[in-house]
Amino acid sequence: MAVTELSLPETALANLAKSLIDNIEQGDVILLQGELGVGKTALARQIIRQLCNVSIVPSPSFSLVQYYITIKDKINLLHVDFYRLSDSQESDALDIFADNQAIILIEWPERGMIPSQMSAQDRIWQIAIKDNADAMMRDYIITTPERVRDLEFDRT
Repeated sequence: MAVTELSLPETALANLAKSLIDNIEQGDVILLQGELGVGKTALARQIIRQLCNVSIVPSPSFSLVQYYITIKDKINLLHVDFYRLSDSQESDALDIFADNQAIILIEWPERGMIPSQMSAQDRIWQIAIKDNADAMMRDYIITTPERVRDLEFDRT
């Protein structure tokens, strides 16, 4: 796995999403980590808007899972939020890993459970988002699957 660290202005979020999309493949699981309000949902929305060509992307905070179809390959994309789960066993009941071709974006993954066989595959992305000392910036620590050697980013 490769690790990329970036500090980006919030205005570069669409460009970051585009760079990620250029490397995301069907079956990938993207774990979005960070404190409440740091921008996990904002990044997920950018990815979904670009991959699925939708303008309204509701947060899955209450429904737990929102379903989409990508415009290019017509594969399922699931946007999942584990924040309201009371224990990791509840994530099993959502059955989000049944479609092994789907792209899955998970907010608050530490509150749920990722199947061990999935963790062993070259499909897991980890994106940790943190506040920066500059209020207009966010820090991103992106751990990519082994197949992704180098991420290209437009920082504007």
